[in-house]
Amino acid sequence: MIRAWLLRDGVEGHEDVPVDQLVDAIDPPKNLLWVDCVDLTDDELESLQSQLKISHLAAEDLRKGGQRTKLEHYPEHYHVAVHDCGLDADDELVTREIDIVFSDGWLLSVRQPSDSSDDPSPFGVEAVTQRFDAERMSEDHVDDEDEGLLVWAFLDVIVDGYFEVNERFDDRLDAVEEIVFSSTRGDDIPKEVFDLRRSMVHFRRAVAPLREVLAAMLRREAECLGEAAPLRGLARRSRGVRCLFRRLAALERRERCADRVCCDALGSELLLHLAIAQQTQQ
Repeated sequence: MIRAWLLRDGVEGHEDVPVDQLVDAIDPPKNLLWVDCVDLTDDELESLQSQLKISHLAAEDLRKGGQRTKLEHYPEHYHVAVHDCGLDADDELVTREIDIVFSDGWLLSVRQPSDSSDDPSPFGVEAVTQRFDAERMSEDHVDDEDEGLLVWAFLDVIVDGYFEVNERFDDRLDAVEEIVFSSTRGDDIPKEVFDLRRSMVHFRRAVAPLREVLAAMLRREAECLGEAAPLRGLARRSRGVRCLFRRLAALERRERCADRVCCDALGSELLLHLAIAQQTQQ
């Protein structure tokens, strides 16, 4: 499914664009074309690739999904792959990949299915749209920065979700410590310790590379980013991006502390289990 919106500078709201007339709507710096997709078919992807001149390598990434968090530079556009994270009702980590391809005057977001078989629904863009619209119509908005502003809105909402996951991990760590050091626990090593450790490793792999993506945007090296129009909005919004960078750094520090607590709990349980086994043998 493809949804295409045309956002005109200084005009609230959007106009729907026929999916076979995307090229006609691209008119930087006056307008921004936002194309959002879920469950892309091969025919739809080929149409987008042809109209937006998307690299065949990037198109293959969009088709397959499963990309690591990254920023790729192509002659005609950029490709950012990021992952939203959340915990389901059973406190299992669920990730949702979002691929963002953008250039001067347009942005394509492809929302991949989640990695959960129970709930494969993709990342929702309602919060992104609200944040983008609020900033876009603010008094200090610069008309030709919409591409960077929309990228920022995606990243800001995703990082908010990371902190929610981290808070849930903190709660689970408290519960795990109670299980490990409980006087009524059994002889078996609690499965909760291993499940939590596995989820935290999965979470770190999704979160950590985003700092490099933000760092690349902030550096704006001439050979990679230069003064390319898609990143001018992010450049002007450098305080917002730097804030995201600092928030991610703080999140990683908290996550490392939580990981040490989990490892300590697991180590204590293993040592206790070993001591019980040795006493049994004697």
